[in-house]
Amino acid sequence: MLSVALAVIVAERSSAQAPTPALPEGPGKELVEAVCTECHTLERVVAKHATKAEWQDKVLEMLQEDPDITQQERDRIVEYLAKAFPPKDAGK
Repeated sequence: MLSVALAVIVAERSSAQAPTPALPEGPGKELVEAVCTECHTLERVVAKHATKAEWQDKVLEMLQEDPDITQQERDRIVEYLAKAFPPKDAGK
């Protein structure tokens, strides 16, 4: 009986912990992984699709008070996100 209960608990925890999504390869990927995951999961990043201007606004909003991130790094993050996660209707 105890082994069945343990198996159920392990199964529930395993299903609750979804694997971290892999980001597409590209310049800026490592920077996005390092910077964005300081505050939230990559699931939040990959769920959003936006234009370059929208990504620029979002990155500015998220990082405006972080003195450790340079403007060049912010630009690399925006470029990566705009290429990796464009609007879902782009290309239609």
